[in-house]
Amino acid sequence: PKRVEPVTKAMIRFMHRDKGLTGEDSQKALIRDFSILGLCTGFRSAEWNQDTKPRGWKRGQWDRKLDDKSGPIMALMEQDLSFFTPEHKVIAEPVHADPMSIGYVRVTHRVQKNGENGQKVTHAANPQDTELCPVRAAVRIIARARRLGVTAAEPLAAYRQNKGSKEPTWVVKAQVAKYY
Repeated sequence: PKRVEPVTKAMIRFMHRDKGLTGEDSQKALIRDFSILGLCTGFRSAEWNQDTKPRGWKRGQWDRKLDDKSGPIMALMEQDLSFFTPEHKVIAEPVHADPMSIGYVRVTHRVQKNGENGQKVTHAANPQDTELCPVRAAVRIIARARRLGVTAAEPLAAYRQNKGSKEPTWVVKAQVAKYY
């Protein structure tokens, strides 16, 4: 009971070939990209997606540490990702940069189980295996969130629920479990 299997490289490679992947703004594309980034970061679910969407949920009701309404959002936000060239120079707009010019992504872990909140960890690009590159996945995550109108104060784990959706939808833990 309560045993969780880790996401594997083989699972992510399957996701790349999944015929049900219905576009870069889809829920499946979002889960794939966070799974790639999670291989390096070791994210727990609460560090990137919402636990549940309560009845009557309104935009802005994000999961927070210890349910403190004034506390920090638990999930990853755009300001938690920084990008650098292979020479360690800051890249201000990674979405518009040539993917080969981005050498690293630095992830700030907002809230961690071990209490090391705010810890920054840098991960290198993987130009030999672009399917599993954490840098490319992080750029896609930001690009998707921007296309969907996610604000700087909202989590990045948003997707387009269907082609006619005007508002983003945030993925919850049960959707990730159902996909896997």
